[in-house]
Amino acid sequence: MTIPGTVEAYLRARRQAYRTLTHEEAGSSQEIAEAAGVSGKTVVKGVVLEDADGFVVALIPATHRLHVADIQRSSGSPLELAREEDFQSLFADCDAGAVPALAPAYGVPVMADRDLSLIHISEPTRLWSG
Repeated sequence: MTIPGTVEAYLRARRQAYRTLTHEEAGSSQEIAEAAGVSGKTVVKGVVLEDADGFVVALIPATHRLHVADIQRSSGSPLELAREEDFQSLFADCDAGAVPALAPAYGVPVMADRDLSLIHISEPTRLWSG
C-alpha cells in the first residue's frame, strides 16, 4: 500500500518528515507490524467511534484492544463503535477498512490513549487512560 494522497498532503503542508516502510499485504495492525519487521508497540491503529458530535478516531497501540466502556468512563463522552459503512466515505483514498491514525488530515478529530506518549498530533487531541 502506498501512502494516501490526503495524508501525504497533510504531512507536506506541515513540513513533517516521514518515511514509508514497504511490507507484504496484511490485515490487522499487528500483522502489518510483523510484516514490516517492527514491534506492534510502535504501530498506532485507529478505531472509529461516534458520539453526539459525530465521528472521532481513537488511537491505540496495535498490540492493544479497544474497550469502549473504558474510554467512555475516562473521557466522560457517550461513545460507541461506528459502523464501517457509515464512515468509509470519510477516508475515500484509503484501502477499504483502513482507518488512518492521521485522521485530522480528513477533518476527523482524534482521541489518544495516554500510553501513546511518543506521538504528537498538532490538532487538539483528547486523551484517556486505557
